[in-house]
Amino acid sequence: MPDLDPSFLICSERSGSNLLRSILNAHSQIHAPQPIHLGAFWERAGEFGDLGEDRRWRALLGAVVDFLGEWRGSLGAGLQFELDGLAEALSERSFAAIYGHIYGEALARSGKAKLFIKENHTAQRAPLFLAAHPQARFVLQIRDPRDVVASCKRMTRYKYGSAEGATAMWRADQRAALELAERLPAEQLFTLRYEDLTASPEAVLSKLCAFLGVDYEAGMLEFHGSEDARRAADNSEAWRNLARPLMRDNSGRYAQTLTPEEVATVEAGAGALMARLGYAAQDPSRSQAEAAGGDASLHLQRLEDGSSGALVQAAIDRHLGLLAGGGPG
Repeated sequence: MPDLDPSFLICSERSGSNLLRSILNAHSQIHAPQPIHLGAFWERAGEFGDLGEDRRWRALLGAVVDFLGEWRGSLGAGLQFELDGLAEALSERSFAAIYGHIYGEALARSGKAKLFIKENHTAQRAPLFLAAHPQARFVLQIRDPRDVVASCKRMTRYKYGSAEGATAMWRADQRAALELAERLPAEQLFTLRYEDLTASPEAVLSKLCAFLGVDYEAGMLEFHGSEDARRAADNSEAWRNLARPLMRDNSGRYAQTLTPEEVATVEAGAGALMARLGYAAQDPSRSQAEAAGGDASLHLQRLEDGSSGALVQAAIDRHLGLLAGGGPG
């Protein structure tokens, strides 16, 4: 499998991850496709058993192809995959080979030199990515959890169900990200804050581009006029702001959405992490507060919200069910 030399984004949902992806995709040398969450397949590939068996190998390929057929996003203009073609293209039977082939085709179709991958819960899945791409770069973007939870609440349905649920997911992602940061060499990790990106985008993006090995381009901030951004905004309520210019005043507005009780819930569940990341609690007594344990596998929960992540899990479960029933892969 050719080394794609990828860079990965580590970022909790509702933390500006799709904003950063869209900005980088507007660069002439960076292909940052819409998130397809193939990492979730990778994490569960072992459930398909011995991929040396044709049935099991084709079941995994079938799950991937079925998901890509249902997914509303785009890896690149006209890029499609079908089961037999994918099987023929792969000489190695592993999910790493599937992952590399799909993203490799997307990068080749884009005509760009650099690949930037945005998926959810990347920190938790980083060992899988690093095993295949040991020199991969990671960009960690953080955001005030109160604004994250407020963004979850503003969706048609409260993402993760409540302030407590959204805080638990933010906490799990940050813990995993900080653990990964301790293991990575400094040259493989770049950390930025959503608040700094929106307040001083030129300065932050100039440093980020240098980390990624490209020159800063002012046109990156015109991302909202791209076909990619318009298509993403049309595809998802969560991404509608991508078709608008950068919102430079979109931080610290959680009090307009969250009740005082919800703010207290966030701070009580993540106060210590907030303090570590530079976010002051309204109540200083909560700066040492943090819920204990229970986060390690939280990202594996099944979402039933029509998201790409939910479609991935449904495709995996469907094809594993066919395997268990003796049906075709």
